[in-house]
Amino acid sequence: MSNRLLAYSPKAETVPPAQWRRMAPVVRSLGFMAVAAGPYGPDVVMTPLARLVAWVESQGLPLEPSVILDQSTVERFILVGCRGMAANSRRTCSSQLRRASEALLLDQLGQHPPTRLKATAAPVAPYPPAEIAYWLIWAQSLPPPAAQRLSSVLSRPGLRARR
Repeated sequence: MSNRLLAYSPKAETVPPAQWRRMAPVVRSLGFMAVAAGPYGPDVVMTPLARLVAWVESQGLPLEPSVILDQSTVERFILVGCRGMAANSRRTCSSQLRRASEALLLDQLGQHPPTRLKATAAPVAPYPPAEIAYWLIWAQSLPPPAAQRLSSVLSRPGLRARR
């Protein structure tokens, strides 16, 4: 694994060779740290790190791990530095750089990364038809004024199960 990190060199269109020679030690050290603490191997994480470090250098920021992998720097890079990338590629790059950033937080600063929240792509309807029927039957057993109010709320179109 360390041989792959040391042998890594980005494509010339990703990072020009002259710029790569200047920043290679920084990218490789970040790569060692990210691979040691994260879920990605060197083949996955080195290109996003090289792109990030090249962008950081072009912005005039110091090439220090705490600056490069700061969450705000990574976020700005994704928003500004990756404009030409396809949306899926930008999300993948963002995910890889966030894991590398979390590795820095844990390794150098002793902080645990924030909890990642994940939502399902297709949300579930709030009430299935059987549950709506149950509540409508229950509402009919209430005294008339309360039953009328509740059944009017339960029968709204937004509460019906989607098909």
